[in-house]
Amino acid sequence: MAGIAYCDSMPDAFRNQMVDLVAQHVAREKERRGGPVAVRALSDTILGDVASVFLEITFGDSTREEVALPMVKCGGQWKMQ
Repeated sequence: MAGIAYCDSMPDAFRNQMVDLVAQHVAREKERRGGPVAVRALSDTILGDVASVFLEITFGDSTREEVALPMVKCGGQWKMQ
């Protein structure tokens, strides 16, 4: 959760919900596709304090998925938006 922008200002109940949702997603992907085994950065677009990072995720069953990850600079660190 520390890699998510403004996580510190989230109410505890919401933060706990987010942790549970991520854990459920990871468990589902592990069951469906063997979980992620590699991540490769394809490209990025940076405009000031916002960016989009494009990743390719390879799963245990050899399937691949490309995702765009919006990012924002918070206190000098890049975090997921």
